[in-house]
Amino acid sequence: SVNYGTVGFIIGHEIGHAYDDK
Repeated sequence: SVNYGTVGFIIGHEIGHAYDDK
């Protein structure tokens, strides 16, 4: 999620870090 920036960070936490692998 951190790779996406602030927006990705928030979304990553909301959905359970599903984007962290991406």
